[in-house]
Amino acid sequence: MKKLKNIIALSTFIFLLAFSAKVSFALDDEVVDSSTNDVTTQQAQSTDENVDPVNVQEDENAGIATQENDNNLNAVNAGFDLSLNGICLLEKGTYDNVGVAYETNDPNIQFRWLQYDVENQKWSVVSDWRTGNWITWTPPRAGDFWIYVEAKTSDGNVQTSVYGHHHEGASLQLNGICVLPSGTMTTMGVAYETNDPNIQFQWKVYDLSTQKWSIVKPWSASNWGSFQPTHAGDYWLYVEALTSDGKMKTSVYGHRIFKSTITGFSVSPDSVGYPNSTTHLSASYYDSIGCITRTKFILYDGNTWSSIAENVNECDWTPVNTGSYLLGYQIINQSNNVIDQKISGYYVQNPYATINNVDVLESGNLTYNISADVSTNDSGAQYRFLSYDLSSGRWETIQNYSYSKSATWHAPHEGSYWVHTEVLLRDGSVKTFTKGFNATGTEYRKSVMLNVANNYASSTNYCLLVDRATHKVGVFKGSSYNWSYLYYWDCSDGKPSTPTVSGTFKVQSRGYYFDSGNSRCFWYTQFHGNYLFHSVLYNKNGTLQDGRLGMGLSHGCVRLDINNAKWIYDNIPRNTTVVVYN
Repeated sequence: MKKLKNIIALSTFIFLLAFSAKVSFALDDEVVDSSTNDVTTQQAQSTDENVDPVNVQEDENAGIATQENDNNLNAVNAGFDLSLNGICLLEKGTYDNVGVAYETNDPNIQFRWLQYDVENQKWSVVSDWRTGNWITWTPPRAGDFWIYVEAKTSDGNVQTSVYGHHHEGASLQLNGICVLPSGTMTTMGVAYETNDPNIQFQWKVYDLSTQKWSIVKPWSASNWGSFQPTHAGDYWLYVEALTSDGKMKTSVYGHRIFKSTITGFSVSPDSVGYPNSTTHLSASYYDSIGCITRTKFILYDGNTWSSIAENVNECDWTPVNTGSYLLGYQIINQSNNVIDQKISGYYVQNPYATINNVDVLESGNLTYNISADVSTNDSGAQYRFLSYDLSSGRWETIQNYSYSKSATWHAPHEGSYWVHTEVLLRDGSVKTFTKGFNATGTEYRKSVMLNVANNYASSTNYCLLVDRATHKVGVFKGSSYNWSYLYYWDCSDGKPSTPTVSGTFKVQSRGYYFDSGNSRCFWYTQFHGNYLFHSVLYNKNGTLQDGRLGMGLSHGCVRLDINNAKWIYDNIPRNTTVVVYN
């Protein structure tokens, strides 16, 4: 249909152009009727009632009178030059901005704009003679139109241009309703798209329980509205949107108003309270229709109910006696009816703590992680850790009172200690636990030695390492660069003035014993020159002379317990790698 209208409009326009050489607009005789905005012609109607339709065209609403003239409308008169270079139309929804490009040397050029309604076949003036070449045009409705411009110089030179246009009118689309509960009010808005700056909205609500409509927001420019429901239930929220040219769109949204209810109730401490200690209660509620007039925190002690506090969101309660209680919260309406309530069981008991054990785990280089295994009902219990050095008889605080059940301790040296733990309860009582402990740093040092060993190869399935700093010997079995521990022994290596040689060596000869002065050393195994693995010092009669280990004492050899020295003698093959490091 739209294409058909455009074809009719174009045919009419071509017909008019066919006579453009013979017609001219009776510019001097036209009068604009201010009430109809139509163009009437005095001359054509006063001279002849049977006017030739080629020479004069008019209708009852508006028209353009034309008379035969030997001069063409586009003829250029002597004087000012004028040419029109095309019409520009900018659609703005319910209206359009229209302008014409032109060239002239006349500073006083004027323009007149007319429209032709193709469907109704009527002309009307849009803008009478004026100096501006732009106008705002508001078509009366959607449809096909010609927008026609006349330009006139001050010496009478007239040029015209016409532009065919289909006016869509205002567009409108609703994209969904948004609902925002706000206290006892319900606020709703509609998302929309339009090119009409003057769109209007009206909101209605349908109550499904009463089956009645009500207008909650009359026509306005705002796309938001609100209403206060009188009761819980289901509603339809309905919006109408109206453009300035009469187009209407609607949208509906189903919405439920929930009854007033308690949304939160909490007690702290959570489940266990203590005599003469504060218990904190807090609550919240949602009042959808504004019916709640009173709130109340309540208590049941096993015999009677009582009120703790009213019309507050939180309060404190201090129990005196141990036992089981019920704590609750109520919301009450204007008729003194309880709308909703929450009840929670609560137990009050004396605080206690039992220390089951204290774990001391080595993390490396005489550093230990201490953790207490404690059974307690006191969430506010605090913990303190101390150490007692049996060699010096001194106490040291590892960690003062805190809520942490663990601490990190660095022993000042190897030796025997007590690790002492205290638990301070909220009633001031203290529980203690003491554990004996030997600080050696063994596991850390063993891991360091294993890492060193795995950097070396050996011609046999064994590898021996001597750590001069820790006075330890490691015996490893496996393969090159892939060793596992067999033994980790204390030793006494060379004293500072005669240290054991550092480096990488091979096991060589071995023997049952040798004498050095008045001392005898058993089960020796050579690894470099006069450097040997052998037993601690014995007297020649076989009694022990010096059995100390774990320190630098020798002239450079590595002393071992006699059983360990014999094990190397019996089991370590010749050419086994020996690594001595510090």
